[in-house]
Amino acid sequence: MSIKKYGKGARLIARRGVRLAPHCVLRVGTNGLLYLGTRTVVGPYTRIMAATEVRIGSRCMISWNCSIFDSIGHRMRLEGQDEAEIEAPITIGDDVWIGPYSIIMKGVTIGNNCIIGAGSVVRRDVPPNSLVYGNPARVAGKVDRWER
Repeated sequence: MSIKKYGKGARLIARRGVRLAPHCVLRVGTNGLLYLGTRTVVGPYTRIMAATEVRIGSRCMISWNCSIFDSIGHRMRLEGQDEAEIEAPITIGDDVWIGPYSIIMKGVTIGNNCIIGAGSVVRRDVPPNSLVYGNPARVAGKVDRWER
């Protein structure tokens, strides 16, 4: 696994029982925060980049080859528009299962007890107790509960 903290004020908080698989990559930027709640599991080859703030709740399962980025990493301006917002915090609630090859984009909030289907690209907020999948991810049903 690779854990890198860049610059002054970078914080990584991992609560009791967090498990990080081999080859996962965690990066925290200057004054950034990466928070991992109790008993959360991060799978192999998953990348989490916290330029500002990424909060992941308790008992979450993040599968392999997922990407969670709170920044697009560089400034951008589209013709006829103001400069795009390049960073926005990500919040992932408790008891969330993120399937393999999923991408969670900047500014997203995922509610408690959600399932994100394999290969999903999550660009908008996900309400609690939702099953979402696709590109872009869309709500496909309600989740009563899921188990590890």
